[in-house]
Amino acid sequence: MHKEELWQEYNQAGEPIKNGGCPAHTDSRNNLRHGVSRIWLFRKHGNTFEVLFQKRSPYVRNANKYDASAGGHVNYQESPQDAAVRESREEIGADLKKSELKFFETSVNKWSMFFDFLYDWTGKPDDFHFDDQEVSEVRWIEFDNLDDFVKKHTKDTIALEHPQVIELLKREILTHGDN
Repeated sequence: MHKEELWQEYNQAGEPIKNGGCPAHTDSRNNLRHGVSRIWLFRKHGNTFEVLFQKRSPYVRNANKYDASAGGHVNYQESPQDAAVRESREEIGADLKKSELKFFETSVNKWSMFFDFLYDWTGKPDDFHFDDQEVSEVRWIEFDNLDDFVKKHTKDTIALEHPQVIELLKREILTHGDN
């Protein structure tokens, strides 16, 4: 993230506000929320599914906590899908096809509106790289261990604020993973 970035804000109905954007690291104003795209890579591995988590580097907020495969703020006038593709490339070096993103959930907290996307990584190489220093490692978590891993190792926006996202994620993987 660059300090000169402007973040897209959304109203309560989830509509983007055309106000020139909000400077990075500024609190949301007037009941508006910053847009955040989260991407969840999954793969079929043997007889089970796995979900990729990234470990935040010691140099960033939520240091050493695990988070979605990739994610970050939606820039002003950028779509959540475009932000998902950009953040995946910046954080873990994954080149995603926008047409293969599967949207599955919007959730909110006091400051942000989260747009969650699923992406099938089955059969693709694990040649992830962390050029921007935001991520220190990635880890595939087996489906059966997902709940326990999330409770013990993820940052609060997943483990505490949005536990329903993990339930929806599991349901979406089971529904679309074998297609």
